[in-house]
This record gives sequence, structure tokens and C-alpha cells, in this order.
Amino acid sequence: LVYVVRDNKALPRLVTLGISSGSRIAITQGLQANETVVIRGNERITPGRAVKIAKPTS
Repeated sequence: LVYVVRDNKALPRLVTLGISSGSRIAITQGLQANETVVIRGNERITPGRAVKIAKPTS
């Protein structure tokens, strides 16, 4: 289960995992191109919760 962001809200999404290499794991099904996936703070998210996308630091 991962969370994607749509309209500034977190939505749960079931995904299928593929092969892994080190700390990276391929997702083979369940995501569309250009979807934003939550990568930090997942443990505090609930479905429909408002999220704010952080700007990268320089």
C-alpha cells in the first residue's frame, strides 16, 4: 500500500512490487505515470488527509 496525492489529499493505492536492488523496489502495477507518491511521513497519513508537498532544499 502506498499513498498518492490528488487534489492535495492522500489516497491509498494498492501496488504490485517487482524486483528489488539494494534499497530500491520496482512497482510493476498500481501507479500511473506522473502520479505523486508520498515517500515520507506515511505512518502518519490516513486516507483523505490533506497533504502539503515540500519544496526541495538546495
